[in-house]
Amino acid sequence: PWHRQMNGSRLPWNLRPLTSIMLAFPLHLEPGATIEIVIGAASETLLALYPTVWEPKAFALWSLQRNLVLAMGWGAELSLGLFALALALLNRDWMQLIMASRLAAVLLRDLALFGVAGIILWPESPAWDLKAPSVMGSLALALTSTYILFFVPLRHTSPTAWWMLAFSVPAYLGLVVTGTAGAPFRTVSQILLVMATLGITSQTWVCVAAVHSDYRPARYLLPAFIIGMIGAIARTAEAIGLLSESGLGLVTPTLLSVLGHIMFLTAAAERTNLLRRERAEAQAQLLAVTTDAQARLEREIESQTRELRIAMEQAESANRSKTQFLAQVSHELRTPLHTILGYTELLRTGRRVSERLAAIAEGGRHLLRLIEDLLSFARGEYNTEQLRPEAIYLHQFLRRIAEQG
Repeated sequence: PWHRQMNGSRLPWNLRPLTSIMLAFPLHLEPGATIEIVIGAASETLLALYPTVWEPKAFALWSLQRNLVLAMGWGAELSLGLFALALALLNRDWMQLIMASRLAAVLLRDLALFGVAGIILWPESPAWDLKAPSVMGSLALALTSTYILFFVPLRHTSPTAWWMLAFSVPAYLGLVVTGTAGAPFRTVSQILLVMATLGITSQTWVCVAAVHSDYRPARYLLPAFIIGMIGAIARTAEAIGLLSESGLGLVTPTLLSVLGHIMFLTAAAERTNLLRRERAEAQAQLLAVTTDAQARLEREIESQTRELRIAMEQAESANRSKTQFLAQVSHELRTPLHTILGYTELLRTGRRVSERLAAIAEGGRHLLRLIEDLLSFARGEYNTEQLRPEAIYLHQFLRRIAEQG
């Protein structure tokens, strides 16, 4: 009689014949007996099948080694993701946050590929083991494209490749939404294959163009991207049976994945250092400009202060001249007026008329000169006259003083 057994991602964890994430069936064979095994595989993802008969102890040892290698790789991805998240929170760096999200998507994709996510996250929904790799793969590609777009400035790469990569991001997110909403797996996987090919081509083009333009951080990004893509391909090949799960075939995808993520973080650190250097140079230039402007402002203030001091001294000199002039004029105006008024009174007596009229005329001329001096002062021309020696008759000078006195 035939003994029918079922296993695989479509069977809940608690109904599988062996507690293993692999397709394993228990066989009991008596010594000298023979058994006929018929295997029927119904899968939309399996491309190769390599049946192997194990002894229980050997199978347990191999399973332990395999699970340890996978757990080490997943632990490394989780640690790198937490490290990137910590850097994002400490430095407020969006690049590190995108990298942490990408690591989370890659980790969920790998856990779904090997059936571990179905055990931990959706034990009662085995159909998600089929959807999750495509959904998480699309999300990882969208985050990778976003990371590269933020990483490489448009001026350092090909604009055509950059915009192609930018348009691929909403397409990947559309696949995530349609895959989550329950679209047919075959349709989603075929579209994802086409989009992945175009996206990887655009990503490679952008990275190569950035390296060619001598953008230093891209020297770390390009190998990180290449190593990460090879690791993802190797992991997928291992999950679908194209790559042996023993020896190098078991260790290589894990090593490539971890190395690729380390290179991504190194590229992000180099970009951060470049931005810090550019910011330091910008701050130094700003400081130099500020210092130069401050020095120029101090010179202007000093020049204006000197001009104000000169203007103040000129104003004080003009004030002193005005005070001196007013003091002199106030006295000089009284003298000819007294003379004119005095001789006018004397004229009423009628004696020595001609001499007294001459004194009045001299006082009038003196008063006219004082008025002219007042007008010159009003025009700002006072104290501009130059003194010069002139011959006089001393007896006439003394007689004038006597007459005006």
